[in-house]
Amino acid sequence: MGRTNRRHLGTPPAEGEPLSEGQDWGLPIYDWEAMERDEFSWLHDRAVRAGSLFSLYRVDHAVGFYRTYYRGTDGESHGFSPPDEPAQLRLGETLMRMMSRFGEVVAEDLGPQPPFLRPSLERLAIPGYRVLRWEKNDDGSYRDPASWPLASVATNATHDTDSTAAWYDALPAEERAKLRAVPGLGELDPEKPFDDHVRDILLRAIYAAPSTLALIPFQDAMGSRDRINTPGTLDAANWSYRIAETVEALLEDRETLERLSSLATDTGRTPRPG
Repeated sequence: MGRTNRRHLGTPPAEGEPLSEGQDWGLPIYDWEAMERDEFSWLHDRAVRAGSLFSLYRVDHAVGFYRTYYRGTDGESHGFSPPDEPAQLRLGETLMRMMSRFGEVVAEDLGPQPPFLRPSLERLAIPGYRVLRWEKNDDGSYRDPASWPLASVATNATHDTDSTAAWYDALPAEERAKLRAVPGLGELDPEKPFDDHVRDILLRAIYAAPSTLALIPFQDAMGSRDRINTPGTLDAANWSYRIAETVEALLEDRETLERLSSLATDTGRTPRPG
């Protein structure tokens, strides 16, 4: 029986890297041929159910529907299922099309991914993620959010990263200078730490992206430094985050409400009043 290795879901181990590296979830790999014979009924039913509950839902670890990296219990055998790229594309696009029939789908495509995944999702018009801190060109420069595709989700962090405030303050000055080189981020001062001004400059760049959807973690909308989860660790702080303010207190915070409302209307995320 094969077992998935989460770290290498999309890419095999580097040369000389032991197969035991990574997060081994101990899951059996799917028998895709058997599932195809009954038209993927199990996944079909899950998609139907998700579509009945939500108008939009996220497909976690989308690359796993294209291919799964496995290692055998003998510690030696390993590879991808399906084994080759044409079969992986056929499988993944079949499943993603099927799931899209029952609701709008967002594909979680973060982490190491095969080069074919993003072009495949774009052909299917299924949004994948664009996370500002990870969107870089080969020369190390940051990609302008204004260049992100329409079929994408614009964001600046995830539940598995540190907050934007913590990330920005940890950046060396030369990295902040690279950020400032992005059109729309020219007001950043590489010598100054994160503050409300930096918060709003970065938020505006995300909101103004042409991406169909912009998702902003609550912490980043507020400029706080709280973290939700640190992957690969066992800690009581993981997944225990709670917003300190009550809903009533948030609704009474007119300054924040007006700031975020203006940001959304100025960038076309919500209609202007009247």
